Amino acid sequence: MARSLRTIYEHVLHTITGRATQLAVRGERTRARPWLLVSSAMSWLDFLQATARARSAVIVQYVSLGVALLGIPSGFLIDPKAFILTCAGLLLSIAGLVIEYLRAAREGVEMWLVAVPPLTAVEVAGTPEVIEVGDDLVYHPAAAGVALSRSSLGRPQARLAVSWTPGRRRLAVKIEQHRTSILLHKYRSTRMRPFNGANVTQLSSIEDSVRDPRTPVRFGPSRYFDLLVSNYLANEVLQDSSRREVLSVRALMLGERGRLVRFEDSRLADPVGVSTLAIDQNKRVVLIAHSETALSSAGRIAPSGSGSLEPRDLPRRLVRGKEETGSLCDAITTGMTRELLEESNLEQSDIRWSAVTGYFRWITRGGKPEYVGVTVLNRRTDELTDRRRLTEHKWVKAIYRDVEIDLGRLRGDPTRPQDCLGDSDLAKIMSVPLAMALTCLGQRLQDADFAAEFARQFD
Repeated sequence: MARSLRTIYEHVLHTITGRATQLAVRGERTRARPWLLVSSAMSWLDFLQATARARSAVIVQYVSLGVALLGIPSGFLIDPKAFILTCAGLLLSIAGLVIEYLRAAREGVEMWLVAVPPLTAVEVAGTPEVIEVGDDLVYHPAAAGVALSRSSLGRPQARLAVSWTPGRRRLAVKIEQHRTSILLHKYRSTRMRPFNGANVTQLSSIEDSVRDPRTPVRFGPSRYFDLLVSNYLANEVLQDSSRREVLSVRALMLGERGRLVRFEDSRLADPVGVSTLAIDQNKRVVLIAHSETALSSAGRIAPSGSGSLEPRDLPRRLVRGKEETGSLCDAITTGMTRELLEESNLEQSDIRWSAVTGYFRWITRGGKPEYVGVTVLNRRTDELTDRRRLTEHKWVKAIYRDVEIDLGRLRGDPTRPQDCLGDSDLAKIMSVPLAMALTCLGQRLQDADFAAEFARQFD
C-alpha cells in the first residue's frame, strides 16, 4: 500500500511541475509560480518523511495527503464542516512528521561529516584504466565505449541488452543506520534540499555484457536519497561525538584489498548517470553552467543535458516484467534526451540524431556508473532560446549557446578535451561529465563508421 501511495504522490508532483513548466514556456510566469510553490511544499513534506524515524508516520502522510486531495474540493463545494475536518486531519499528519523531524534533528547533532583527502590513481589497486580528470578520478574502460557506440549504430550482432530486477538494493547496514543524520547534516537547508525521486541503479558490470552481448546489463529501482547518503559521501567520513569514525563510504567502494568493487557486490546506491553533448548544424555546442546549489558539479560547466536515469526512461513492459530484456542504448538515449530537454530548454523537434559514445565509473562519486553521448540538433544554436526553464532555476545558472568546438583537434587528441573548446574560461571549469563526454566523442570519431554516420547528420 505504501508503494502505491508513493507512486500516486510522485505522479501528482510530476503533474504539478509539468504544469508549471508549460505555463513558464508560454511566458505566463506569474501563473506558473503558484504551481511551483505547491511543488516546493510537496518536496518539503517528502524530506520530512525521509527523516522520520517511524514508518507509520510516513504511511499516515501519504494516506492523509490522498484523503485531502480527494476531500478538500468536494468538502469546499458541498459541506464546509467536512472541508474543515479534512484540512485539520492534513495539518495533524504534517505536525506528526514535524515532531519526528525535530527528534531526528536532535539526534543528528551528535554526528559529524569530515572531509578526507582525495583518492589518487595509485590507491585504486588492480585497476589500470583509472585516469585523472582534473581533481577527480574515473575508471574508463575503452572497450565499453566501443561496444556502446556500435550498439547505437544498430549493428545486430553488437546490440547490448538491459534487464530489470524489481526490488530496491539493500544499502550497507551502517549507511541505513545513519541515513537520517546524513540527510539532516547535508540537506537541511532549503536551498540544497532535493526531491527523493525514482532513479535506476546498475546491478551488474557492463564488462560482462561487452564480452558476451547476450548477457544483459541488470538495472533496478533506487531513490535519489540513496545516492545522497552513499555515493556522494566518497570524500567524507561520518564521525560520532567522540570523533570516532563510524562510516566510510570509500572503504565500501574499494573493499578490503583496495580494488573497485563490482556492482554485483556493491552496497552503495550506484544510480546510473546520463549526459549528452548537443551540437548544432554549425557544429557549435550547447553547455550548461550549474548553480552553486547543484548537488553535482556545483559551479562548473556541464554537458547540454546531464542527470540520472529514471524508470520512466525504460520501456514500460520491461519495468513491469512483461519483457525480459530491452535495448541498453535506447534506454540511455531516452534518459539523455529527457535531461537535455529539461536543462537546455529544447523541444523534441529540435533533435535530429543521438548516440551513446562511452561509459565510465566516477570514482570520486563512489564509483557510480556514467553513460555519455552526443546529440545532433537540426537547428542552429543562435535560433534557440537561452532562457532557463522556471523549474530548473535552482540547479541551472546559465545556458551557453553557440560555443565553438574544434572537432578535428578533439579527434586528434581526445585526452585533452579542454583544448577543443573555443572559450578558454569555460574550459577551466569543465565538469567531469563534460570532459568525459568530449573525450568519448573524440575516441568514437577515430572510428571510420561512427565518423561517417556522425558527418551525415549535418546538411
